Amino acid sequence: RGRDIETNVDISFDQAVFGTEVELSLNIEDSCEHCKGTTVEPGYELKTCDNCGGSGQVTNVMRTVFGNIQQAAPCPKCAGRGKIPEKVCSVCRGKGTQPKKQKVQLKIPAGIDDGATIRLREHGEAVANGPKGDLYVHVRVKPHKKFTREGDLILSEEHIGMVDAALGTEIDVETVDGPV
Repeated sequence: RGRDIETNVDISFDQAVFGTEVELSLNIEDSCEHCKGTTVEPGYELKTCDNCGGSGQVTNVMRTVFGNIQQAAPCPKCAGRGKIPEKVCSVCRGKGTQPKKQKVQLKIPAGIDDGATIRLREHGEAVANGPKGDLYVHVRVKPHKKFTREGDLILSEEHIGMVDAALGTEIDVETVDGPV
């Protein structure tokens, strides 16, 4: 499985309240377009490793004063896969990946909290012959000059005079949807 990657995105208070869509630009290791991540030149196939016989392991025997000790390790030629390409991909040179600039559209839901994390499955880095990792986006909400937030409540403060407080009055109050 490919590596997971993380990034941050800053949004305004209004975007957090109503939701938004942002475009992320990432430089990541993605599957090679030439070999489709198989590490094999198109037109050729994977063949059984002649060093390990397809098992993916090699066995080493060491002689000690206590007798023979047998130790298994991943095959150094095929890296434990058991198969090697007949001809290595000419673009990625058998790596199966290449660096790319990728654009990702991210929908941020309405009401998201500051510090929330959004996970996008299989939008992380690729690996040869395996699934991609995940992308974790940490959302930071910029403070608003008029409103504050406490959980699901959006608060604003208005000042009135003592006479208006005692006798009652009507004033315009600014909300996220406009004045009320």
